[in-house]
Amino acid sequence: MNVDLHLIADEARLLQNTYAHAIDTRDWELFRTVFASNVVADYPGRRYAGMAEWLGAFVPFHDACTWTFHVMTNHLVGRDPGGVWASCYGDVRWQLDASVDRYSHALGMYQDRLVAVENGWVVAHRKFRMVMYRPDIPLPDGMAFPISVHALMHEVTNGEPTHDRRHDDL
Repeated sequence: MNVDLHLIADEARLLQNTYAHAIDTRDWELFRTVFASNVVADYPGRRYAGMAEWLGAFVPFHDACTWTFHVMTNHLVGRDPGGVWASCYGDVRWQLDASVDRYSHALGMYQDRLVAVENGWVVAHRKFRMVMYRPDIPLPDGMAFPISVHALMHEVTNGEPTHDRRHDDL
């Protein structure tokens, strides 16, 4: 199959950024559009076989977070005998509802194997390789998280933004 890696690079970057946005906004239907339904996702300590298994673990974890914040960067694509691949770095921070005085931080590399579908490309296999993990970082004095990406994306249309009521004092 003849592929234009320049065009695929745009699609791969969009897929990886959409993944991050979908998690941070808890838009699991959008999340599904990034991956093949039979996706295999390898994360530290866990392999997910298929979308149902992956979301079965991801949704409850992320529902237990006050907020998450993903930054995806250094996107690359290529082709090898196995097909088209894409990679990027991820800088991920999150705070669990049960730990409002702490947050966690991870840095890693996402390595994706892409497959062509009717409307473009999706991720068929993802491997997340963590290069740094720092759990339960105490919030420094004066540091606060008054609103989440999820809340920003779900502002009401009458001009009054929704926000996390736990931070009304900010």
